[in-house]
Amino acid sequence: MNPRFAIVSGPQSGSVVPLPPGEFVVGRDEAADLSFSDDALSRRHCMVTFEEGEYRLQDCGSTNGTTLNGDRLHGKRALRHGDRIGIGDTELVFLTEAEAGSAEPPVYFDDTPLDSTESAVSARSNILLTTLVDFSNALRNTRDARAIREKLLYFIFEISPADRAAILLLDREGLQFETLAGRDRRDAARSIRVSRTIAQRIYKDGGAILSNNLPASGLDHIESLRAAKVHSVVCVPMEAFDRRVGVIYADASHAESRFDTTHLELLTVVGTTAAIAFEYADHLERLETENSRLQHDLGIRFELVGNSPAMAEQAGFIARTAPMNSTVLIQGESGTGKELLARALHRNSKRSGRPFLAVNCAALAENLAESELFGYEKGAFTGAEALRKGIFEVAEGGTLFLDEVGELRPAVQAKLLRALQEREIQRLGGTRPVKVDIRLIAATNRDLRSAVAAGEFRQDLYFRLNVISVTTPPLRERRDDIPLLARHFIARYCQEIGRPVPGISMTAERMLVAYDWPGNVRELQNVIERAVVLGSTAVVLPEDLPAELLETATSQPESPLPHFHEAVNALKCDLLEKAFAQAGGNAKKASVILGFESNPKYVYRLLKNLGLTQLLKRG
Repeated sequence: MNPRFAIVSGPQSGSVVPLPPGEFVVGRDEAADLSFSDDALSRRHCMVTFEEGEYRLQDCGSTNGTTLNGDRLHGKRALRHGDRIGIGDTELVFLTEAEAGSAEPPVYFDDTPLDSTESAVSARSNILLTTLVDFSNALRNTRDARAIREKLLYFIFEISPADRAAILLLDREGLQFETLAGRDRRDAARSIRVSRTIAQRIYKDGGAILSNNLPASGLDHIESLRAAKVHSVVCVPMEAFDRRVGVIYADASHAESRFDTTHLELLTVVGTTAAIAFEYADHLERLETENSRLQHDLGIRFELVGNSPAMAEQAGFIARTAPMNSTVLIQGESGTGKELLARALHRNSKRSGRPFLAVNCAALAENLAESELFGYEKGAFTGAEALRKGIFEVAEGGTLFLDEVGELRPAVQAKLLRALQEREIQRLGGTRPVKVDIRLIAATNRDLRSAVAAGEFRQDLYFRLNVISVTTPPLRERRDDIPLLARHFIARYCQEIGRPVPGISMTAERMLVAYDWPGNVRELQNVIERAVVLGSTAVVLPEDLPAELLETATSQPESPLPHFHEAVNALKCDLLEKAFAQAGGNAKKASVILGFESNPKYVYRLLKNLGLTQLLKRG
């Protein structure tokens, strides 16, 4: 009889453990005869005893219980050849020497001595394969980088005798370790020190370090290792898609806790798998960010509406300058569509597939403007608990739009000038420059030349911003576009609120055209939204417009008498529009209101002759 446990699943899958006579304890306790680092196990989970010539299994009052051949174990049970024991994530098979005539065992083992090279390689391959499968399954539904780090740290302790472990991830430029995650086996909350020397050497050289004798390895001079009384250390790179994304570091302080080549290979296997997972998580985060940006952009109308000469000039400007990377300065009154023009430049540029970030410089708090734009390093100021990238870095590869750039304070103006000249920024509290690839578009409603003369704006920054300049025209200089814009906004808000409004009455339209619009297109947009939301008729009427527009209309000087037929047609149009508004778009009711109940076809003919058939669309 040669009693033994074969571990067929779990962290130590592939191992064979002999069973001596007497008491044999299995559990999470390191003092157990067979110990597993599994939170699902109790410290003394189950026990095997040799009594009256047979091995018997009993549960030691464990929290999650023990199963025997799939059934929950109660009391003490005798073990037979081929019995399967389940504890946590691990399954054991009890084996003895097969007797003559016995049934074929459920698991077949090759009993070739373990010093056979072929057998050792096969066993190690099985362990590597099982570990990779288990770790891959653990990551299967994990999409968050933090969760990946947690699972990776757990597996490091599962497959190695490490007392401490850490994961060090590089930033996207591969210049420094940006994310550090570590854990002590005995106290997860305890901070650990990692040798920067070892981590940087592994990252630089791409090899691995395994040492159970620090003096012999030339590592005994490293202060962090001496302070932690490290006896053994292992460090491997994490690589995916021909890119090194970080390193795995682990060490142990006890002389009996030694890393071997199997541990090295296991860490390399899970490190490669984790590196791929980190890359996909990073890619997914960027896709979700880009999708969020695109969803936001879908809510913004990019159309430059209008047929006036001023709008034709704007369209020509976009066609000429969008493909370039030159800095653009957009000047113009508030509400004239400076951001709309900037977005149009981005959409028609080679950077259209990358981010477009808009920042209102006037809304940036004075003490936060620098950190918002350029980011900050961990520990740069109270509350800076982690590195944070600024808007310049987030917009990498895309377009950065700085609205109201004239409101930036002098210190930030100086850093902005350096960013434009050197194409690099320096984070708050940082010591090294960070290269940035962005196209800058700035906008202002201030006269920057006057601001320069008054000493309120840097002259050198003004010249750097004013490479290509354009002025967005006020709405009063493009009155021909007002009816088009009004109908454009009516269509938008009708769709949003679900109320049919076919158009705008001629009287209301004339009032819109006559108004000077100090708030420009933004004010017109707000006026139309108010009219659509609060109006109760099928068309926008003068009474749906704000009081200031009505006052402007009544204060207009009396114009020369119109041509007789024009005046008659205008009166007809006004009467028809009001009648259809009162009738809710119903042609028969409108005929009655107008006194044509005996000849309703005359109303249809009037609508056709006067070009008002749109009143019938929803009648």
